[in-house]
Amino acid sequence: MTDRVAQSSSQPDLVCFDTAGVAPAERFDHWRSFYPSIDMEPKRRTDRKPFGGAASILVDRNDGTALSATTSGPNRARFNDTVSDNVLIGFFAKGEAIAKSRRTGEEIRIPRGRLYILDLVNAPDTYTEGFTNLYLSMPRERAMAALGGEPAAGHGMRALPDTGLSRVLRSHLSATTREMRGLSPSQHGHLLDSTASLATAYLDQVGSESAGPGGADDADILIAVQRTMEKILHDPDVTAETLARMTGQSRSRLYRCFDGQDLGVRETLTRLRMEKAGSLLALTSMPIGDIALHCGYGDFAAFSRAFRRAYDMTPRDYRRQHRCLSG
Repeated sequence: MTDRVAQSSSQPDLVCFDTAGVAPAERFDHWRSFYPSIDMEPKRRTDRKPFGGAASILVDRNDGTALSATTSGPNRARFNDTVSDNVLIGFFAKGEAIAKSRRTGEEIRIPRGRLYILDLVNAPDTYTEGFTNLYLSMPRERAMAALGGEPAAGHGMRALPDTGLSRVLRSHLSATTREMRGLSPSQHGHLLDSTASLATAYLDQVGSESAGPGGADDADILIAVQRTMEKILHDPDVTAETLARMTGQSRSRLYRCFDGQDLGVRETLTRLRMEKAGSLLALTSMPIGDIALHCGYGDFAAFSRAFRRAYDMTPRDYRRQHRCLSG
């Protein structure tokens, strides 16, 4: 089913489409037809559920700025070289994605709830078990001007720092994509403008902090530390000394890199463990005790307490609430 709200040339278009009413065997091809610039392949599901997808997109036809709420079943995607000169800034409200660089083959994980930037000029291949993706698409030049350089040099997609402004942007994306179908055409333009302004302010913050005294080096170290953390989340004995040694830094240098960040070393490690736990609970049938071990908790009670602090619910309740993605 496809709906299009016809509006004047000076106002954004609202386009909504989904796989409802389509025969299960034809749903993926139907979904793929809406994205001619993306080569998509279905991923085999372990739960045998048919593919499903739904999207609401508010787009300014003048410069391509767009707001989107997209829910999709499991797939692999490769963006064509001619897809767009825009970048996407958003987050996965459900699910997560693995992005594989076409240049280096490096894979990075974009966890649920973490803001990311995706450069469509150098887009990586993506793999997902299903997601709800809330994002803003904006001109690449505007993003580069705010960042002071390439949006995601060397890879094409990267997770962005967690700051107060990033949390405001996440909340704004959640509210605007939820409410945009009920707003008037004249209000849609204000919606796009306010979201683009907020995203630009956040990217300017990211660019300024990276360009500050020692900032570029600190940013590189923080990225290396986070990637190291993600590789050893299962180890319950990880310490700052461990991370410093594995990344070739002194412990004092490591701590200085985290000065000014919203989270310290231990808190960042806990956040990554909880993000991983949430993904495993939502996307797999792994026993909760095994998930605790996989995320570095030998004590199940300690894991449950940490999870409740992070998500305000028990692991079991989280699995029950997030197990089924739309479709």
